[in-house]
Amino acid sequence: MRGTPFLFEGKLLSLQQLSFFCLGIGNYLSKYVMACNADFVQYVVEQCADAGEIVAKKMFGDYGIYCDGLLFGLICDNCLYVKPTDAGKTMLQEEILRAPYDGAKPYFFVLVMDDSTFFSRLVKATCDSLLESKLKGKMIKTTIFEDDYF
Repeated sequence: MRGTPFLFEGKLLSLQQLSFFCLGIGNYLSKYVMACNADFVQYVVEQCADAGEIVAKKMFGDYGIYCDGLLFGLICDNCLYVKPTDAGKTMLQEEILRAPYDGAKPYFFVLVMDDSTFFSRLVKATCDSLLESKLKGKMIKTTIFEDDYF
């Protein structure tokens, strides 16, 4: 095996195998996939706390993460996925799209969140963009509704 070896549940894994595990690649490691660790969820919440009121809600063994009541991402298998927006795309240095679970739409896969200032700005920009598109959709529906009756 190439890379630095790691011991995981009695098995010797290379750094490459560990990265495949986190990225959801490598079905041979799928039996090790587990629900989110509460410490990781708390770390994510703390890192983006400057964006607004951050709440993580447990959903099907994983977590939905909200900023001021708006769902902006998912925490699945100790990995963070943020809803893709144009604002988020311009802020990210490297855009990695991954589905958080089988059958899901791709989300931005966030590898590094050590810079809480940047991460909070990313969350805020994503939420602003999501809110703007949500309001646009409501305006279009309202306009169509009004046009139908006048």
